[in-house]
Amino acid sequence: MKYILTILTTFSSLAVAQTTYYSDANGMPMGTAQKSGNTTYYSNANGMPIGTAQQSGNTTYYSNANGMPVGTAQSTQPIQPQPFQQAPMNAPSAPTFPSGPLFPSSPRGM
Repeated sequence: MKYILTILTTFSSLAVAQTTYYSDANGMPMGTAQKSGNTTYYSNANGMPIGTAQQSGNTTYYSNANGMPVGTAQSTQPIQPQPFQQAPMNAPSAPTFPSGPLFPSSPRGM
């Protein structure tokens, strides 16, 4: 549920057939959001569905992966579509290796 709220709070309007990829501060994938019509489908990093958001006027209806309602959000004015902006992807950093042995007191050559 925590990830659904994280993804939903970073919700941005998407163009048809556009996918937004979300990652955490370390660049690890968290999930995706894909919009089709007035419905946005959210998936976790493994591609499993975690919920949907459906807009109608100034109300957004949120449901879990089973289609059960989990909440609504209302704005004072109808939500206007915004032009799609692709978020920059964080490239994974190169792995770091220790400069010395992990266990300096262990015998060598075993």
